[in-house]
Amino acid sequence: MHSLSDYNYTLPSELIAQTPADPPESCRFLVVDRESDQMSDHIFSDLVGIINTDTLIVFNNSKVLKARLMLPD
Repeated sequence: MHSLSDYNYTLPSELIAQTPADPPESCRFLVVDRESDQMSDHIFSDLVGIINTDTLIVFNNSKVLKARLMLPD
């Protein structure tokens, strides 16, 4: 079983997307092989060759809002 700390990693700011992928099918995703504990990076067009009928796909449709929270001193 994994703990939350297993998912801590350093993500350089230059690797954080600032705009959507263009074309959309060139977007990237991460595959985690639970048997080997290996991760691999892919593009969306690779998906059909990767998934099995029992594969769990998690879609993240969250968005970042441009906002600032001002707190009293």
